[in-house]
Amino acid sequence: MLKSIRLNGALELIDSHLNYADIGADHGYLAMAMKDAGVKVVQVVENKVGPLSHAKENLQDYDDVIFTLADGLTTLDSKIEAVTILGMGGLNIVGIIDHSLEVAKSLKQLILQPNSKIHELRQFLSEQHFKITDEKIVYEQGKYYEIIACVYDELSLPLTEEEIYFGPVLMRQKSNLFVNKYQKNRKQLESRLPLLGEEHAKQKEDVLQELALIKQLEI
Repeated sequence: MLKSIRLNGALELIDSHLNYADIGADHGYLAMAMKDAGVKVVQVVENKVGPLSHAKENLQDYDDVIFTLADGLTTLDSKIEAVTILGMGGLNIVGIIDHSLEVAKSLKQLILQPNSKIHELRQFLSEQHFKITDEKIVYEQGKYYEIIACVYDELSLPLTEEEIYFGPVLMRQKSNLFVNKYQKNRKQLESRLPLLGEEHAKQKEDVLQELALIKQLEI
């Protein structure tokens, strides 16, 4: 098991029957865990020489591991069927997918974990017809992380405003972590509201909109 709760959450969404590329693999810890979980072929993609060298050291005892110094999805090996893109800003993940959109559409699964801008990521996935098949929420070192599993489906329906904000799977499951996160968010927004004067009209409108969405959850 990985030491990182966040990486373990992503690992739980992996289909061990598929071959994966880990984009921005850092030192290769997730790649090691995927191999241990039975993934046959793993491609470690990293755009920095130092972390890629560490990944090679960490994975030297594993077979069928491909190491690639590159950005994004531009150099995926022909054996790769799925990707993980974790620990980046949501807009960075959008950029990676958008830059190689046809490659992304051909994959059997994408597992995505943004550190920010998750609403913008879900909006992009919805607009490009990537269907969210599963989601997880985890809590590590004082921060909540939401992890998305998706696949291209030209017949997928667009997400609603609530689904973009909360996640279609997460809002249906309403796990304890999910409830805790949005109860905390609600309290923070309610305490912030009285501090917003007329000069912050747009911010006040955004806060009221967020509060209205959270209240619809009835948690």
